[in-house]
Amino acid sequence: SAHHLVSHRGKDTWHRAVMLEAAAQLSARRLKGLRAEFALLDLDHDGFISKDEMIKSLVAASRERDEG
Repeated sequence: SAHHLVSHRGKDTWHRAVMLEAAAQLSARRLKGLRAEFALLDLDHDGFISKDEMIKSLVAASRERDEG
């Protein structure tokens, strides 16, 4: 519905504003590190971390921890 689209757009704007504020408070070095970590989780490189990508990453991290 149109209401859903409008409310979603507002959430997207709020999310971007919060993320920009958070990024502005991070050092360039820390921000670079976070981008690298995000890229490792974003397996299909679409700019989002899906539920499946998060599960795959958590399972892989658990295996590494158990083996290491």
